[in-house]
Amino acid sequence: MASTNARYWQEQADLEVVPPETGLHPLPALTPLHPTTHEPLPKEQAVDIESGGGQQTLSQAQGDPVKNAKPTILGLPVLVFWALIVTLFIVLAAGIGGGVGGGLSAQHKSTSTSGTFGDDGNPNTSSGGSTTSSAAPTATSPSTNDPLVPTDGGCPDINNLKYTPYSADGKPIPVKANQDPQEFREQCWTNWVNTASTHDILRTYTPTLENCITVCAEYNKAYATNLENNSGVGGGPCVAVTIVKDHAGFCYLKNGTGTNDTMGAPNNYSSAVLITD
Repeated sequence: MASTNARYWQEQADLEVVPPETGLHPLPALTPLHPTTHEPLPKEQAVDIESGGGQQTLSQAQGDPVKNAKPTILGLPVLVFWALIVTLFIVLAAGIGGGVGGGLSAQHKSTSTSGTFGDDGNPNTSSGGSTTSSAAPTATSPSTNDPLVPTDGGCPDINNLKYTPYSADGKPIPVKANQDPQEFREQCWTNWVNTASTHDILRTYTPTLENCITVCAEYNKAYATNLENNSGVGGGPCVAVTIVKDHAGFCYLKNGTGTNDTMGAPNNYSSAVLITD
């Protein structure tokens, strides 16, 4: 037995014998033979994707926010942006169409023809003249921003109204002293043209029909004075006036009322006739 134990211990001489742990002899802590360090995975380290069976970077696995963002135009979603563009186009098209239609309608009205009309609605021929127009004129004169276009008091409101011109001293203008002042009847859509028996005494520029009437009244006063003195008499008295409501249109003093011819544009003319002796 002794020989056997001796041989056993001899064969195990190279082995380290660790006695069992006791309260007096605790086992030492195990130290790993090959210590390792654990480092965090890099941000872009490939990770397995269970669903795809391949590998993606971490940012790809989490989803790229730039690629996932919805496209916009001027900060608006694409559908909203194009919806606004289409709506704006429809509104502009409707506005342009309405403007063109209104312009054509106004143009059609401005080319209608007519003579003057009395209080009973019939053509006015009280001044002895005739008319070559048959269609009813428009209600208003052509609007313009041109300051050199002569104006009247506003057709049709002034049609057949009486007007008394005043001189620079604020007094009415008689043909002769101590006589009744001269009075005129205003006429819309009237152009007294020259005939074989009528003519223009003179023409001048005045800014309004009323100024033109005043020129006619002052001319008659001077004409009567010259007639008494037998000096410078010619042309005859002024019995009517016509203004052309166009750029720098003239005021025409007439010695008679022969024919009313508005030449297809009644709104371009206004006249007045003398109604006192």
